[in-house]
Amino acid sequence: MSYPSERFFACVVIVMIATCVSGCQRKSTITSNVREAVTHVPGHLIAGSFDYRVAPVLYTNVPDEVVRKVASLQAQFRKGYSKAARLETSGSEAGRLALDAESARRFQETVRFAAPFLNEAVRFRFGDESADSALSPESFDYIEVEEINSAGIVASALSEIGASAALPMDPWYHRQYGLPMIQADLAYERAKGTPGLGVKIAHLDTGVAYRNFYENQKTFVQSPDLRSGNVTGEFDYIDNDPYPLDLNGHGTHTVSIIAEDTENGIGGAGTAPGAKVGVYRVLDANSNGSDSGFAAAVRNAADKGYQIISISLGGGESMTKRNAVEYALAKGAIITAAAGNDGTTNKFYPAAYPGVISVVAIDANKAKASYSNYGSWVTISAPGVGIRQMGFLPESGCYYETSCFGELRMDGTSMAQPFVAAGVAIWLSEAKKAGITLTREQVFNLIASSSENLGVAGRDDYFGHGLLQIQRGTNLIVSPPSQSPSVSFSSPRSGAELAGMVTLAATANDDRGVAALEFRIDGQRIIRLSDGSRSVFWDSSSVSDGNHVLSTHAIDTDGLVAISQLTISTRNGKLTIPENSAPTANAGPSRNVAAEDTISFDGSDSYDIGGQIVSYEWDFSDGTPHAFGPKVSHTYKSPGTYPAVLKVTDNSGAIGAAVAQITVSSRFHVQAVSLTAEKIAPSVCRAQATVSIADSGLNPVPGVGVTVNFTGSLVSSGATAYTDANGRATLVAAGICSPGSITATVTRLSASGWTYDPSADRTLSGTANTP
Repeated sequence: MSYPSERFFACVVIVMIATCVSGCQRKSTITSNVREAVTHVPGHLIAGSFDYRVAPVLYTNVPDEVVRKVASLQAQFRKGYSKAARLETSGSEAGRLALDAESARRFQETVRFAAPFLNEAVRFRFGDESADSALSPESFDYIEVEEINSAGIVASALSEIGASAALPMDPWYHRQYGLPMIQADLAYERAKGTPGLGVKIAHLDTGVAYRNFYENQKTFVQSPDLRSGNVTGEFDYIDNDPYPLDLNGHGTHTVSIIAEDTENGIGGAGTAPGAKVGVYRVLDANSNGSDSGFAAAVRNAADKGYQIISISLGGGESMTKRNAVEYALAKGAIITAAAGNDGTTNKFYPAAYPGVISVVAIDANKAKASYSNYGSWVTISAPGVGIRQMGFLPESGCYYETSCFGELRMDGTSMAQPFVAAGVAIWLSEAKKAGITLTREQVFNLIASSSENLGVAGRDDYFGHGLLQIQRGTNLIVSPPSQSPSVSFSSPRSGAELAGMVTLAATANDDRGVAALEFRIDGQRIIRLSDGSRSVFWDSSSVSDGNHVLSTHAIDTDGLVAISQLTISTRNGKLTIPENSAPTANAGPSRNVAAEDTISFDGSDSYDIGGQIVSYEWDFSDGTPHAFGPKVSHTYKSPGTYPAVLKVTDNSGAIGAAVAQITVSSRFHVQAVSLTAEKIAPSVCRAQATVSIADSGLNPVPGVGVTVNFTGSLVSSGATAYTDANGRATLVAAGICSPGSITATVTRLSASGWTYDPSADRTLSGTANTP
């Protein structure tokens, strides 16, 4: 489907409808830029999770120490249990833990959070012992501890969870993988449940279910999880009224990513629930809009002082859009925008405008979503596949009753973008607490310095600077790392000829203070100044006449060092006898090589003025015997950094030395590529490639970046993942497919400290038939 340049559309790809708030099971289709509609999936069948809505619960056979640990969590949770845990210690009820309904829900959440720590030390049985209890979470009336292999492990696990007491306790939180992936959980803890507090975000989309509305023959209901008052309506540029209510569902979902209510016992959690979100409706029920409506919303948001303008839509280039964006940027707004879902490098606007933070979508495995646009204009990556938030079923008319709302799973760069808008809001909020006002340029610098690298080192066209890391960025704001000091000579000048007493002076600066300043001649310290002074008198006759290297070293309070050096000559009448001068050694260049490579060393460029070199001795610093002669070869067996030292001796016994740094890395290769394919909906396939990386000894190699292209019945390029401890990288692609076969081909490999050996590859591709 093509879109005229004067139209906008929402950046959503796939919609999956999950658990509803009350009794709805519907199927739906969105026609605007939606690849496929998928059937309603009951919440308790998703990823083995349960939607706990229970009566008072009885836990049986619980060891005393575990119960005491659980009870102690009451003081640690921010809201706590509504009643203390009570342990029955005698009679037929001995070993039972009784909790009221709210406390039971919180304990269930604790158990759920503890699961990664338990390592199967404990097994629980859920239900009322009826045959179909697993399909009826509402009927659970107890949880029985069937087996405990180590009560100490359980107690320890619950202690770990108690340390994370500020995490959201919303029922769907454990299914929102994107929040911990971008460190929103850590931001929630740091802000004590209100990340983004005091920051205003303008959000442009299809509107939002932010209020009940019964006017002008329109009937809307408010989202059950947007009732805290932090989301308000600004203006509807489609119907030209002040009520930007959602007729599509896209906007309610994206707003919920930013600011869905937390700690209210329903739904999921927002990324920055402390922020204030003002919504502009610029897309209609079919996700279409105009440049003029978009521009008016952007300008209005800038005029009203919104610090962030969040945009989950886009289209072609136009001067109307460009001028509005430039207007907002000039007023200091930070704009985040979705990169688009065409899976190409074609620029998508406003994301591709200079100064706009352009957001790429990745999946739960940190691989680029196959549909996500990419290119030199993208800035950062965020989760955009299978994003679960409170929303309403996007079918005609289903926005007027509470039963329409439920857990909605959506894909698209539209979903990735609000994570970044919320992350920037958290940075602005934390900076304000620290008395700092962040500029847009500083935010871009934060993105570059704090993002988790997902592709090649530094920025790349597939992931931008990498995955948003909120807490890492916050740490850089409130406790920035020390910068290295700077130092330069004030006196003497380079090339100066010195005699007698001379002044050595330098200028040194550091963000946290210079602790000491040193002057050195030919590497030998002349003096160390620790009293703040920057100059000293020096007797140049203390060294022989001739050329010398003078250096100054500034050391800051964190131990970081800066060095400036220059060449001077001394002329004090002290003769330097050429035949007694030391020879000058040259060990050749420093190099990066692989283990087992044979390296040639050449010291033939060493020389001696007034004498003759009679001996060349090489020390390779790896415990092997020294080698002799101007030209030698050597093989390093193990990875590491080795100084290869050449010592030359002349006919007068004078010695000179030089060093070549040799960095040795291990070799790795592709050991295997396997591919599986499955159909997840009519005409929609999911392919999963597993790439195994091994070293020359066939041991697994972790941390290798692997990029794979999928071709054939399913086409996707640029998926990247890193190998785990077993040397395996898993890469996933999903999209429209046709009958035939799919091939996954490794196109790029990268690993710090390793050397890729293509000659050892067993294969570079794997093939599977389309189901």
